[in-house]
Amino acid sequence: VIHKPGASGVWDLLLDTQDGQLVFLPPGALDIASDAMIVPLPGEDFFDVIEAPEDTTQYSTDLPVLVDTETVYVVRTHQGTNRFGLPCSFYGKLQPLDADPVLGTVRFLYDVSTLCDDRGLIPEDN
Repeated sequence: VIHKPGASGVWDLLLDTQDGQLVFLPPGALDIASDAMIVPLPGEDFFDVIEAPEDTTQYSTDLPVLVDTETVYVVRTHQGTNRFGLPCSFYGKLQPLDADPVLGTVRFLYDVSTLCDDRGLIPEDN
């Protein structure tokens, strides 16, 4: 069931099943205005992805993106405010560890930068 955005908090991706396969849907795929976007980086190692791609034309804003356990995904969040009240987006990465289209579930590893508009994806303690 797709809930109305904001009903259970803020979200940037939806997990859906299409043609028997799991997909990530950015809000634009549901005609919901948002700055959120996702880009798959197939064949990349999670820990080697240290920066989000700069070219935003590579990102999907309104099309389904197939869930693949051999792919790292970079997500740019919707525009919000940082702890100082300034408008910005945040970048994060995730890699599905396992995906079950029958149950409609994905278990994944993720990391999100806490720095406003910073494409760096290295944990701050490294």
